[in-house]
Amino acid sequence: MRTRYPAAAWLCLAAAFGVSGAEAHESWVEPSAFEIESDHPIGVRICIADGLEGRALARDPWRIARFVALDSEGEVQVVGLEGAEPAGALRLTRPGSYVIAYQSERDYLQVPAAKFESFLQEEGLEHIVSRRTRQDAQPAAVREAYSRYMKALVQVGGTDPPADRPIGMTLELIAETGNPEPAPAEQFRLLFRDAPLAGALVVATRLGTADPELHARTDVDGRVRFALRDAGLWRIAAVHMTEAPRSIGADWESFWASLALEIPATAVDARPDAGKTRTPCANRAIQERFDGI
Repeated sequence: MRTRYPAAAWLCLAAAFGVSGAEAHESWVEPSAFEIESDHPIGVRICIADGLEGRALARDPWRIARFVALDSEGEVQVVGLEGAEPAGALRLTRPGSYVIAYQSERDYLQVPAAKFESFLQEEGLEHIVSRRTRQDAQPAAVREAYSRYMKALVQVGGTDPPADRPIGMTLELIAETGNPEPAPAEQFRLLFRDAPLAGALVVATRLGTADPELHARTDVDGRVRFALRDAGLWRIAAVHMTEAPRSIGADWESFWASLALEIPATAVDARPDAGKTRTPCANRAIQERFDGI
């Protein structure tokens, strides 16, 4: 795979965003609307950082391995010009459920060993901490290769909630119960190279709010459940790390998965902020640019 940015340049980019290397890994793909009419254009942003502070990234063709919208009949490319923001746009002509998917090329990050150790603890990667402890020597800096695997669920026409499906990403989160009205629980499954990933930390964040995050570990079948009772835009996220193959020139390789879905407000949800969250990408504003097209 080709790499656009060397580690030093990527660190400068993260610093410009005001986030650390670990925080800058947090990302999601965000359409300008999650429910649209058939043949209606939407914009798609690539969002980076945490739930309250972040940025939308401009389109960089060198970083894109896959950027598509898939339904049961095929896929449509998310198109755009280099440097454009939002990073992509598309029209979805067939009614039904779509998965918008973004997969990045591999990139690299170099951090001090102490910071890397702290990052492992924060992300629930204790098994990597144990493996590093057993190593004969600890380097002063750690070179990490990473890639992103992001999805969002969109419904075109009709009133049914969008349904998710596996699409073959290296690390993939799947909403097994779709995206219902606010309900007591939501079930997700985490796959790594098409096999269930057990014991992984999965985090649910209601974006654009100061709500505490929800945390859970996957079971032996890679499944996890959350109580998603509040309306708004949710990001479900997980990270997995392995020892890097020697051929890629890194010490460790991390895989970052996210799934963005919207839980709509209902008539019984009378709270003033119900369904009115605004994400760091503020992507809803750009829909006005597409409504007249």
